[in-house]
Amino acid sequence: MTAIKRVELGVYGAVIAFFVAAGMITSLLRHNGWYALLFAVVGSMAVVSVALERAGSSPRTRRAIRIATMWCFAGLFGWLMTAKAVNFQMPQVVFDLGAATVSGALIQLIISRLLAPFLFGNAFCSRACWNGAVFELVRRPARKAGGIWQVLRYLYLALTLAVPVLLMHAGFSTTGSEQTRRLWVLAENGLIFAFAAFTLPWWGSRAYCRLLCPALTISRWLAPWSRLKVSGRAELCTSCMLCEQQCPMTVPIVSFVTADRRVAARDCILCGRCVEECPTEALSLGFR
Repeated sequence: MTAIKRVELGVYGAVIAFFVAAGMITSLLRHNGWYALLFAVVGSMAVVSVALERAGSSPRTRRAIRIATMWCFAGLFGWLMTAKAVNFQMPQVVFDLGAATVSGALIQLIISRLLAPFLFGNAFCSRACWNGAVFELVRRPARKAGGIWQVLRYLYLALTLAVPVLLMHAGFSTTGSEQTRRLWVLAENGLIFAFAAFTLPWWGSRAYCRLLCPALTISRWLAPWSRLKVSGRAELCTSCMLCEQQCPMTVPIVSFVTADRRVAARDCILCGRCVEECPTEALSLGFR
């Protein structure tokens, strides 16, 4: 067994063990054994999907596996948000902290944005995000946005933290009311999709992810240390730029490859489009 294969199996084992432990802890905190099963299922889904994708025989097969995985997770999160009124968005973290409670929003933030990036980078965005699953339906080429748009994400992050604080100060919170929380989920996700639709003609289908998403604004600072990355073979790269033309996050892939470095860009969501499009098969996605 090669050293890379041992590393990969070790990562898979660590991920499953982590999710099982997190599920048990959450079950104790929430006094509900259902969380243990949910976390075990989510961890197993993540590992199996990545393993199947890595074993895919062609770029088309790997993309089909990734999209299927994303919609499975989107269905799960969508059901939790609509049927169970579980809000996973950033404002809910603030509401829950203000009420001294632990909910899906805080758990999701810790796992997907503070811990998982060390293993999988921003892969949550291209394999589990419910908003991302909808964005994937439209593969419009991305354009770089300069100027104020580069700092807008930090202003928006501050806004998603400040607004709940101001609302709680005024006596409003979504933590204690399931109906209020469900309406907030629908309204916030509606605004996200409205922004995505408005900016689609100019900045592509992942404009919200690149310019606003508060969760990605956090995890992007940890993603460069990910064990899972896109790698390139400089001797096979012809600098045709097809990879960058298809990248929804405007990552400068060719500059990494020609420098014989793995793609350690902060905004890379490991969607694999660059790997799919490379005509010389100079790119690959794997652990190291």
